[in-house]
Amino acid sequence: MIWKQRETNREQLQALGDAGISEFFANLVSNRNFPDVRSKQDVAQLINSPLDLLEDPSNIANVANIAQMFCDASGKAVAVYGDYDVDGIVSSYMCKRLLLSLGAESVDVYIPNRMEDGYGLNPTSVKRFCTAIKKNYALIVVLDCGSSSRDQIHIIRQKLPQTKVVVIDHHIVDEDNFSSNADYVVNPRMGKHTPYCTGGLMYQMVRQCSTIQAFEHHLYLPYSAMTTIADVCDLVDSNRIIVMHGIKYLETSEDIGLQELFKAGDVKMDDCEAEDIAFRIAPMINASGRIEVAAPAFKLLMSQDRDEAKGFAKKLQTLNETRKKIQKKMEHEAEALGQLKHADHGLLLYSDDWNTGVVGIVASRMVEKFGVPAICFGEAKGEIKGSARSIGEINIKAVMDSVSDLFERYGGHEMAAGATLKREVLNEAAQIFDEAVGRYKEENGIGEPVFHYDLLLTMDVIRRINNDFCERLSKLGPFGHGNERPIFRINGIECKQVRQWSKNNGGFVDFDEFGLTCIAYGENLKAKMEDRALDLLISITRSFLDGERWAYRVEAFTESDS
Repeated sequence: MIWKQRETNREQLQALGDAGISEFFANLVSNRNFPDVRSKQDVAQLINSPLDLLEDPSNIANVANIAQMFCDASGKAVAVYGDYDVDGIVSSYMCKRLLLSLGAESVDVYIPNRMEDGYGLNPTSVKRFCTAIKKNYALIVVLDCGSSSRDQIHIIRQKLPQTKVVVIDHHIVDEDNFSSNADYVVNPRMGKHTPYCTGGLMYQMVRQCSTIQAFEHHLYLPYSAMTTIADVCDLVDSNRIIVMHGIKYLETSEDIGLQELFKAGDVKMDDCEAEDIAFRIAPMINASGRIEVAAPAFKLLMSQDRDEAKGFAKKLQTLNETRKKIQKKMEHEAEALGQLKHADHGLLLYSDDWNTGVVGIVASRMVEKFGVPAICFGEAKGEIKGSARSIGEINIKAVMDSVSDLFERYGGHEMAAGATLKREVLNEAAQIFDEAVGRYKEENGIGEPVFHYDLLLTMDVIRRINNDFCERLSKLGPFGHGNERPIFRINGIECKQVRQWSKNNGGFVDFDEFGLTCIAYGENLKAKMEDRALDLLISITRSFLDGERWAYRVEAFTESDS
């Protein structure tokens, strides 16, 4: 992987310098997607990012129309069709809570079974959904799927011809199958909007409803933040504001289910970062849908009873531990298969005993290991089902479009997708996918993956980095996809010692010049790093030792030529 310094907006850098902003901080701002920040006032607004800077929800196509329908559902029965990941589960909770607060008589939530129903509103899941329908609903809300489900919407309309059907989703729209027969579709891809996930759209729906019927819409912010982080949305514009304030409102949330979820994840609600949600909270919610069914996660969020909520939280904790064990075994097997494939551009792997609920995580690990897009398939109910993950500028959905004949069905977005592979193409699918990724890279001028860093640090700067510096740096957050944590390069620094952790998954790394603790992840680091002069890419993060101190984290390293 190539290391490359980010391109700086020179005009913006000059403007910030003229405004009296330090060169170091100005570089970090101009390296990011904050093009309008050019003065001290702009920097202050960036750091504080008040809620009133959020995009007006009425500017998002069809939000105002659906908000009115939600308010008009008072005294009526509503059904919600969600999805089994964090975005789908939490959005379904937000939707039910909102509709009940607006006076809906009842809100029935249907979340499909990953193994039996498959992803989204598909031919199998819509039949099961229609079978489960026992009421003449006034409104059906399809969440986190359904933008490209015209045939399935038609089936629902045949079952309930008087029922209004709306879709709130963020996935890529297939124009040939666009759900034009729904009453309204909200999708941020239909216009120039912040790239919201469904939970972000639901918060905007909440805000719009609050203009019709007053209530405290900020109570929904923590949930929207969770979905935005878990779905790896670009933390720009309104998404960044949602996450920033969602984390802040966690501190005062009185929601019992949320409190017990964070306790089970060992995350303090009054001292939480985006990474805590990404790596501790989201996996527990996802585990229910991956290993069994999503019901425990949804019921936990809905729970008003402390003991009941503790039970559901414990269930998610147990399922997540089970997921980790299954995942570890699958990762070892996938890595061995990947070594045998020798794929140049893209990796397609299959095992008939892989858990189809975990293949997406394994695909992500293979992307990290091999530096190429990956699809991992397992088998469920006689079908070959899998998940794809991408890297860099490679649009995995576009790649899959180019070889659509491989799949019974598929769908997703630029960085992740789900698919069902045709059994008859299993033997040649890996080569076809590899070649398709290669063609996409060639057609779009994409070369070797690049690891971008912000600045090259001198030893003099390194020695002056302290806790105050780290606190100021954190004001550019919350960090995540689209607003990555600042990465710094250091050349020719000698590694004195590595204290490997007992699980051999990382260790503490000692450099004489560092005033902060330094950690690195990976196996056998002692043999790779100790007593060597290294070039490093590092970030600054909170130390997991006590949650208070700051630490360096080695993101990448190589032996130094200097």
